[in-house]
Amino acid sequence: MLTVVSPIPGTPAARAGVRSWDRIVKIDGESTENLDLSKAVDKITGPAGTKVNLLIYRESERRQIPFTIVRETVKIESVYANTDDG
Repeated sequence: MLTVVSPIPGTPAARAGVRSWDRIVKIDGESTENLDLSKAVDKITGPAGTKVNLLIYRESERRQIPFTIVRETVKIESVYANTDDG
């Protein structure tokens, strides 16, 4: 099953509430069962300002949750730093 390892902070998915270990069940109404990762990424990504609908299964809540995410250009940082000294 297509599983989110960790949403990138500040991305549309993270802001929408997608969490680590969420399982993506459907992308725009199409099942992700037996879907290759690269094909899933192709379906999820797209032009900025367009929408993608995800149906996510969250084990901790034992339910499926629909998300509509507005795509944006995502800048991926190669290193994340925690500047919190506490």
